[in-house]
Amino acid sequence: MLGEAAEAFQELDRALQADASFVPAKILRDALLEKQGRTHPSTFGLRNELEYSKDSASSTRLLAHRAELERRWQDAAAAYEKLCMLETPSRESYLGSFLETRLARGGACLRTKMYDVAVEDFAAVEAQSPEALEPSLLKGRAYYLKGEQDRAEEVFRAAFERAGFPDIAALSVVMIYNYFQNHARAMAWIDEIEDPILRELHRMAILEDL
Repeated sequence: MLGEAAEAFQELDRALQADASFVPAKILRDALLEKQGRTHPSTFGLRNELEYSKDSASSTRLLAHRAELERRWQDAAAAYEKLCMLETPSRESYLGSFLETRLARGGACLRTKMYDVAVEDFAAVEAQSPEALEPSLLKGRAYYLKGEQDRAEEVFRAAFERAGFPDIAALSVVMIYNYFQNHARAMAWIDEIEDPILRELHRMAILEDL
């Protein structure tokens, strides 16, 4: 594990040497340092970066991620809302940053019970990346939390049918339903898993929770 962490820091340092303003690398580096109970000694640490950033999008992204780390979801949603106004698909801070922002705002809105906004964000990412499973699962989760369980099931079914790895999709849906203690639907989705060992292991796990 220590070797993996050291290798990760080396890669992040190389990325920042190439582009000192690359926010995702700074965020990931500081997250790894925080996990180890350390902080970065330079002025480019996440806590101090806002004082030095001249890029409004970069500083807003840093604010959003700091709010996420501190679980201030209302602040995170507000920061991502601002970021969505600063960036467009044709004016991104880096490749894929616009969709990343929409996905992150959706996640923050999900936690603050702004389900309609969350659905819109996840649907936007889903439309641009139909092969990605995560936005569809999150969209279904948002519908479920809205109380639209049948709509959530439709979203999950559509994601499963186009998934490159159907067993992973089915298992993900099982876990979502199990989290919400909807054991009937979780058991129904268990039958969609083709791998017999995986299917029976999770069937037994759900039965033990009943």
